[in-house]
Amino acid sequence: MVLTRSDLQELTRTRLREARALRSAHLDTQILVDTEVVIGRRVIEALDDSNIHVSAGFWFQDAESYEWRLVIATRLVSSEGPKKTYKAVQTALRRHKLSEDIPLWRISLVGPKHPLVSVLSSVFVSKGMDLGNVRLDHCVIKGVPVEGAHIYRLIPVRSRRRSK
Repeated sequence: MVLTRSDLQELTRTRLREARALRSAHLDTQILVDTEVVIGRRVIEALDDSNIHVSAGFWFQDAESYEWRLVIATRLVSSEGPKKTYKAVQTALRRHKLSEDIPLWRISLVGPKHPLVSVLSSVFVSKGMDLGNVRLDHCVIKGVPVEGAHIYRLIPVRSRRRSK
């Protein structure tokens, strides 16, 4: 039996549909629930209250593991290092009684110039320090696949002009 070009195209389309169906079934088991959305907001408010400047805060679903992580961008990562920053975040979570609501391993601390922050801020920018609720699902931004994101705050880093 010889397959024609149209047979191959139809076979490819069928396999793509099957792969999408399997992927969707897996994604449904890894949804971001309302309580996590509320907890993410409370974490950012707790960090703000603890004078930890949060330039970006969002839940992000990893494209390979499909796990959700709360990504926090703060300049403390660049100036103090990740270890001291995690310690400060842990202290803030304890003080605001959030340490039992979200384990520290679900929080990813990055600097404000992290590539993921830059990519997301190319399509969404917060108004000041306000917390928003923007959801992105199954899209590609500047070549970066975004399975899922729930954005509270994205303040882009302004590049400083050098004086001549």
